Amino acid sequence: MKPMKQWKKSTKWIVGSSSSFILIIGLIFGYYIYKINHAMTTMYQPIQREQSNVPDTPSPLGTKAYLILGTDQRPGDKGRTDGIIIAIINDKTKKISLTSIPRDTYVEIANLGRKDKINAAYPLRGVPSTVATVENFTGIHIDHYVWFNMQGFIKAVDTVGGITLNVDSGPAKAYNLPLGMNVLNGEQALLYTRFRHDINGDFGRNDRQQEALKAFLDESKKIRSPLKVNSLLDILGDDVRTDIPKDELYQIAKQLDDFSGSSVEQIKYNATTGPINGISYVFISDKERERVSSLLKERLNR
Repeated sequence: MKPMKQWKKSTKWIVGSSSSFILIIGLIFGYYIYKINHAMTTMYQPIQREQSNVPDTPSPLGTKAYLILGTDQRPGDKGRTDGIIIAIINDKTKKISLTSIPRDTYVEIANLGRKDKINAAYPLRGVPSTVATVENFTGIHIDHYVWFNMQGFIKAVDTVGGITLNVDSGPAKAYNLPLGMNVLNGEQALLYTRFRHDINGDFGRNDRQQEALKAFLDESKKIRSPLKVNSLLDILGDDVRTDIPKDELYQIAKQLDDFSGSSVEQIKYNATTGPINGISYVFISDKERERVSSLLKERLNR
């Protein structure tokens, strides 16, 4: 049996060590929470909605329409929206409907009384103008937006360990990417999604962007717990902006447990290209716009 004095010293050492350990854990946890809250404070940017022709009413219960905006922002340059994708998530049908609007589409910019390429709305008047312009063009209400820059895309892909894509000969040759089905890191995946120098032009790029989203959806199963979502938010804090509250982000992550790349369908516009005063545009007829609008509304109301 230990002498009483030695036992008291051992007890003090154990209590002191335990207290220090608990304090360290508390500090680490507190710092972690601080970082997450800081990231969310940076990311969470509600917008003052501009007037559009679509009633400002939420989508039906169980469905949401998100506007995903990928920009080519560089230091000192606001950039333009290289990717404009509407994602309708329907929890009842367990389907995600993706529709890309080609960035050069000739539209009327909301509340400006002038026509231009749709990606001009962002540098002219920011996200609010882009949302209103997309609503006017599609005839559907956008519930939330998600904006990210190139670094945000790279970080997101690297966080899930890369994404598996079937690289065709165009981007493979242009950017020295591995041909065929391969796991691409963030920088490689970005090059793949930005390639447009073939016969399909921006239409091919839109398809590649959607393929990357589907691949990310498959890989993101690894990060759909609240703890891992928090880690991703911390990493992306400087490169992503959204008006989705943190609690709703968790709900989306949980909701997506039932989704994979096979849950995704593409709804495409049929379009033509041509010049105006020497500048190339994409033209989508009113009839075609109404056709796609009907499909989007159907996906929202199923």
